[in-house]
This record gives sequence, structure tokens and C-alpha cells, in this order.
Amino acid sequence: MLAGHEGWVNSAVFSPDGMRVLTASEDMTARLWDAKSGAELTMLAGHRDRLTSAVFSPDGTRIVTTSRDGTARLWDVRRGMELATMVEHTMIVNSAAFNPDGTQVATAGWDLTVRVWDAESGEAPAMLEGHDDLIRSVAFSPNGEQLVTASHDGTARLWDVASREELAVLEGHEGWVMSAVFNPDGTKVITTGLDGTVRLWDTGTRTELAILSLYEAIIDHPSFSPETSGIVAISADFTRLVISGADGMAWLWDLASSDPAVELAGHRRTIFSAAFSPDGTMVVTTSADGTARVWKTVTGELLAVLDGHKDLVWAAAFSPDGTRVVTASWDETARLWDATSGRQLDIFTGDGDKSQLFSVQTDLGW
Repeated sequence: MLAGHEGWVNSAVFSPDGMRVLTASEDMTARLWDAKSGAELTMLAGHRDRLTSAVFSPDGTRIVTTSRDGTARLWDVRRGMELATMVEHTMIVNSAAFNPDGTQVATAGWDLTVRVWDAESGEAPAMLEGHDDLIRSVAFSPNGEQLVTASHDGTARLWDVASREELAVLEGHEGWVMSAVFNPDGTKVITTGLDGTVRLWDTGTRTELAILSLYEAIIDHPSFSPETSGIVAISADFTRLVISGADGMAWLWDLASSDPAVELAGHRRTIFSAAFSPDGTMVVTTSADGTARVWKTVTGELLAVLDGHKDLVWAAAFSPDGTRVVTASWDETARLWDATSGRQLDIFTGDGDKSQLFSVQTDLGW
């Protein structure tokens, strides 16, 4: 018997080398699993409330977890030990990111602040203040010199990490800004908002370059509803995005083309998340209908239905080589799948005394 999570699994990600899976749960723990055998390797316990995220460092040697208990915690992957508890936030911490070389961690939360920590000691040399509402996400630029944050105050903001100065307030969205990320060379930021727009910004001039109104793009579709639609994911190369719609509908939009959005039809209930494969050729969507689905990004063709969870599927991620998908569900499990065939490879599961790990013995090639 191998014990697993005893609460909803709200995130699941692969390690940078694809050898491990990291899950975060409502049971106040994060867990590491062997991606080949399905064995639970380590339980990271110490938080006093539900986890909101868990991410690997770029080299895969450390993990940072964030929680509703107002703390972030730094962990050593090899030893499964807590290295530091980061306690400066005064409210829920809901986002964390390592800088590209893994020497710093940025955290953001409901107390309207961003903290930048030393990734070895857990000490916080910098606090960034300026937002007027909770901060939804934080991300480093590719060179690690800047941060971008997205907030419910309707703005995204650029920050200089070394000087702690606010470089720019990116204003324009009419409502919550849901996400903000840098493009691969750091010259642009793309933001998404509940106002149904995607906005592109120049990080040098700090000016708005373009606005894409997604409502205008698909407003004539009978299943589209502004009240229940939103941006779900953007590809790493900034060429495509996924738009979720009512009644399980989604659309794949090519930002470099004037062609109509490609309809992704199949889910029967609300879509919660989407993630692109590392090479951008596939996208996986997750839904309240208990399934995840893998689609071709060029044509919108359905490649596989990942069917097996007993409750809604909250999140999904591709392995670094794009051949496998891991899903996280409110049925208290994470599951591993072949990305193109949809075959279930492993179940990372547990519900107290009845917990059991089921594993399909297969060579994943990692």
C-alpha cells in the first residue's frame, strides 16, 4: 500500500528532465512521484493550509510551494527536506517563479506584494509594492533582470529586480488581468484579461503594441458567452492561444494569421485549463466533464481523449519531450497518459486507508 493525496490535486508538473512528477493538493502536501514506475518518492509536508502551487527550479534540484497559509516553502528534491519557510507575506500566496538561473524565487499573493527571495537561504531581500488588489501571477524575464505581475486591479506591472523599482504600469484592460508573461527574448509582454482581450506590450518603450479582442473574433458563435469565456493558455512562441467557451467549447487562435479561430469541440462541461506541448504542435484541455483532451494545434483535430478520472480535471502538463501528459483531478489523483494514443500509464492515488497505487509497467524512455 502506498499512501497518496487525501484531497483535491490542483496541480501536476513534470521535472525539467521528465523523470519525476510533482503534485500539489488541498491536503496541505506536495508529493514527488517517479514518472516511470509511478512510485511515490517523497511527501513534502509542513504547510498549515491548502497548497496553491508547486514548481521546480530550472535544474530540478529544488521545489517551491505556495499556500493559503501565507507562506512559501523551499525544498531539497534529493533529500525531500524543507530548506526554508518564507513567511513575509501576510495573506494567501498564490504564485511563485524561479529566475532562469535558479538563484532567486519571486512570490506573489493577496497582500498586494511581491517578494524576491534568495533561493538558497530563503531570505527575502526585496519587497515590491504598487498594486491595489491581489496579485494573480508573477514571472521573470528570460535574463532574470525584470519581473512582470498581473493583478485584479486591472494592471500588469514591470519591475526591475536589482533596484526593486517599478518600471511601468501597463494599463488598458477593463477588469482583472489574469496573466502576464514575457516572450522568449524578453522584448515583449503579453497580458490576458477578463475583458476578453489579449494585449501585447513593448518592454523597452513600455507601450501597448496591439490589442486582440477575442469576443469580436468569435462573438457570432452560438456557444460563445462573454460571461463564461476566457483565455486559457498561450503557446511558448507566442503564436497561438486557446480560448475557452461555454458548454465545453474552446477555440484555437493563430495570432500570426487572419484565418478564423479553429473550434475545439468535444468537452461536455466547463474547460478549466489548457497547456501546449513544448514544440507547440499539440494542446491539452481539461474539463469538469472528468476528461482531458489532446488536440493538434494546426488543424484542431482531436488526437486523444484522456478518460479515467472520477471527478473534474483541473490541470494538465506535457512531459519535456511532449510524449506524455500528466493530469490533476479533484478525485484526489494525478494520472499519467500517452499523449497521442490516450492510453493511461499510471495512477498516482490515495484516499486514506483505502489508498493504493496502480501502475502500468511500461518503458517511458526517460
